[in-house]
Amino acid sequence: MDYDVRPVKRSVWDEVDDLENGDLPEDGASAGVCLLPYTELSMVQKANIRQAKKFCDALTSQWRERTGVSRQQEVLQQQQQQQQQQAQMAQVMQAHEGAQRQKAFAVMCRIYVGSISFEMHEGQVKEAFSPFGPIKSLDMSWDSITMKHKGFCFIEYFVPEAAQLALDQMHGVLLGGRNIKVGRPSSVPAAAPIISRLNQEAAQHHRVYVCSISPSIHESIVRREFESCGPIRTFQLAPDGRQGHRGFGYVEYTAANSAMSAVQRLNLAQVQGSYMRVCKAVTPPFALQVPTSTATGTTGGMTQTMGQAAPGGAPTVSAQPGGNFLSKLQAANAIAVNHAQEQSIHHEEAMHISGGSARLMLMQKLQRSNESSVVVLRNMVGPKDVDEDLPGEVKDECMRFGTVQQVILHEQVEYGETVIKIFVQFMLAHEAQKAMRGLHGRFFAGKTVKAEIYDRGKFEKNDLSA
Repeated sequence: MDYDVRPVKRSVWDEVDDLENGDLPEDGASAGVCLLPYTELSMVQKANIRQAKKFCDALTSQWRERTGVSRQQEVLQQQQQQQQQQAQMAQVMQAHEGAQRQKAFAVMCRIYVGSISFEMHEGQVKEAFSPFGPIKSLDMSWDSITMKHKGFCFIEYFVPEAAQLALDQMHGVLLGGRNIKVGRPSSVPAAAPIISRLNQEAAQHHRVYVCSISPSIHESIVRREFESCGPIRTFQLAPDGRQGHRGFGYVEYTAANSAMSAVQRLNLAQVQGSYMRVCKAVTPPFALQVPTSTATGTTGGMTQTMGQAAPGGAPTVSAQPGGNFLSKLQAANAIAVNHAQEQSIHHEEAMHISGGSARLMLMQKLQRSNESSVVVLRNMVGPKDVDEDLPGEVKDECMRFGTVQQVILHEQVEYGETVIKIFVQFMLAHEAQKAMRGLHGRFFAGKTVKAEIYDRGKFEKNDLSA
């Protein structure tokens, strides 16, 4: 058999075409060579080669089509997965941002009051600070030996502007023969970035906060006072559910200079015997709502306001242009809970008892109604760890289990050693049970916390020694 030295062609199909046509090179001077046996192809062999070539071309075309479709599908799936991951990440970030804003909002609503006269009681302190806005809670630290407070307390308002006004106007004021000190809790620095962001968002809205308005003054009279400072976009006083108002609200102007003029001219201005207190709003409308790129344009001019009273006295919430009453949601929930409790009590009082099973059911209900809503925390801190910020820190930690009404620190001697017991009173008994399960056995400052339900009768009698 003869061999021919041939140059390597561009492709295999070029080789086949040469064999089929009998077109052979004369020399092997090309860059690469290969040795192929050379024989003359018959007509049948040439026809088979042409048929094989067509078949391979068809398969190649089909493979390319299938590969092209699958690649498009794969790219589309990858894009969808990326979009889903981005959406999930955005939801996580938005939830985290919402939690941070809610925590910062709560911090902005709280103030610390020190140097309180020991002759003053809780009601007097609350009365002195109530003109700045609705008070959500007032926590005082009590001494079990003297049965008096320790000279300081924490006040939490429903709106941050009330806390800001109290901070600006009550620090150093003579109250009960002593110059009181008003400041922010120690938890403010941790929330400073979110608070700064809220302040920046508030600066984009020309809103002012007004309070200390007598309920007897009609809303139209107050509105005219604010209209004298410039055009008003929205005006809303918090309704009381009885066709009146609660003495505070928000006013939004169309221009920034009008808002500044209202603060300068109307703060402590007298209106029908009432001295109004006015300050620049420190939070934007929908302060607890996380702003997004798609919602920025729509939420900027909207706010949450208290609507008309729903059946049972619980106010509903409706979105309307105007002032910011989003923080009243918690108050509405508390009113609804109280109403439900009252309805349950009325139902049990009117219940007709008949038969052994009914009596057993009544006894079980009465037993549930006597359940304690007080948790005592032992072995959490020592005498050296007690400071003025401790009650507020404990309350912040326990708020995730329910509504905390008050926190009391009690110091007593057990077996020759001074111990600190922390009593946390919740609004409902099941909240106390939840807190006990969540706090018992936790480690705090190298100690294992012991959480127990405290006897309701002893707590109401101010017996904290058990």
